[in-house]
Amino acid sequence: MAKTRARIRRLLGFAALLGGLAAVASSGPTVLATAEDERYGTFLVDEVGATLYAYAEDEPGAVACTAACATMWPPLLVQGGEPAAGDGLDPDAVGTVRRPDGTIQVAYGGNPLYRSASDRGPGDVSGHDVAEGWHLVDPNGRRIGLDEPPEAAGSAPTAERMRRGERVYLVHCAECHGVQGDERADPRAVTLAGNERAVGNAGRVARQIVRGGGFMPPFGRDLSNDDVAAVATYVRNAWGNDYGEVTTEDVEGVR
Repeated sequence: MAKTRARIRRLLGFAALLGGLAAVASSGPTVLATAEDERYGTFLVDEVGATLYAYAEDEPGAVACTAACATMWPPLLVQGGEPAAGDGLDPDAVGTVRRPDGTIQVAYGGNPLYRSASDRGPGDVSGHDVAEGWHLVDPNGRRIGLDEPPEAAGSAPTAERMRRGERVYLVHCAECHGVQGDERADPRAVTLAGNERAVGNAGRVARQIVRGGGFMPPFGRDLSNDDVAAVATYVRNAWGNDYGEVTTEDVEGVR
């Protein structure tokens, strides 16, 4: 009971801190900055040092953390002018997204940004990797521990592998992602055309197809290694994408 009361006091204390941060932000635009951690490297914080997180269920332009979720993970809202990038950050990566309640949330690299009510103070990273859904964000806009940097383009895919991949894609993927990879029939789906974060890393694409993730179901039981390699190759090289082939060996490595 004593531990519970102590935890409640800590949460209430940081909730009060978050309220103070909002008041500070209201006097001027939000300025994103960075902090360092020996385990995770450089990550985003707000102008007073509160750690910022991205949610794995969010996608560029779409917010999944609302209602009770947003109580424990308060969104970083626009206050007092357009948000800006501090030293070492890309101004072009700073953006906004409209939340379902009409408020405007700050985003970086397409990731809507949140604070964590479980953090005890500036620079705390207790929210990182909670339930495999919450991640620190690096200066490149990647979610630390989730997104992988794009690889150098591999060998060019064969025409036969692209044809096979297209057939698999039309059967299993087009309903959500669109025939041209640029639609979102389900708001939780991501566009694949021109989306380096989604298709730039061969291992990540293969793993997502085999194991699933977020709302996407796993296809590892339904598709052979050759089918997975073909459809992964297809989405990495169709619609103007040019990221190279995914091999059956790549797929075997994530089974």
